[in-house]
Amino acid sequence: SDSDLPVLFTDELRLRQVLINLLSNAIRYTDTGVVELDCTHEGDSVGFTVSDTGRGIDEADLERIFEAFTRVEEMGGGAGLGLTISQQLVKALGGELVVESKLGQGTRFSFKLPVYSAEDLAEEGDLDGVSVLLVEDDDDLREMYRIFLEDWGMQVNSAPDYQRAVKAFRQEPADLLMADFNLPDGKGTDLVEELRELRPETRTILCTGTGVMDDGRPFEPSCADALIVKPIAADYLRSVIVSTLSKDQG
Repeated sequence: SDSDLPVLFTDELRLRQVLINLLSNAIRYTDTGVVELDCTHEGDSVGFTVSDTGRGIDEADLERIFEAFTRVEEMGGGAGLGLTISQQLVKALGGELVVESKLGQGTRFSFKLPVYSAEDLAEEGDLDGVSVLLVEDDDDLREMYRIFLEDWGMQVNSAPDYQRAVKAFRQEPADLLMADFNLPDGKGTDLVEELRELRPETRTILCTGTGVMDDGRPFEPSCADALIVKPIAADYLRSVIVSTLSKDQG
């Protein structure tokens, strides 16, 4: 690594999450060999590389390695979200995660982050202090969304299911509800309706993997203020939240 790396103003939580994810994968799939983390100063950016000499990934699988919910046999089990989350976090930091690999020769993940100044980052404060109740039963997705929301200055309270969401909201009402369409113990649409009765001014966003109602009907605007189809990119999520919060009360 370079000994004269510049000061990098970035989101420490996001960067740490990405590096932990990449290093954990490298260690998991390198039975014998070497795992390395390298940082370099490249012009107006800092480059990060996590490489290993492990089993590698088949060329045919590289094209879909970052797709959400995709399991690649050579990568083993798991929810298929670790690399997707890492890719989204790197994008949110201003970079792009790239992978190079050959079977039997190892894998190399790399990305570059721009060297911003503190002044460059003193912006986008319009979500500071906004409270949000995040309801998602998938632990990985809930963690990814929480990182995004907190980074934008939002006050996040989370719940994994319908009943605990209602309890959390009664204890601490929120400005925004962001809930999955299908919860283990109920429907997101019913949750929206119940919480609207408790606090009509709360704005609501439903997240779905299909973009349609349970019975196949198109999404009805009356069910929530906005609908987002998974997987959700950070920039798009932020734009939907800002738009939803800025809507006139109907």
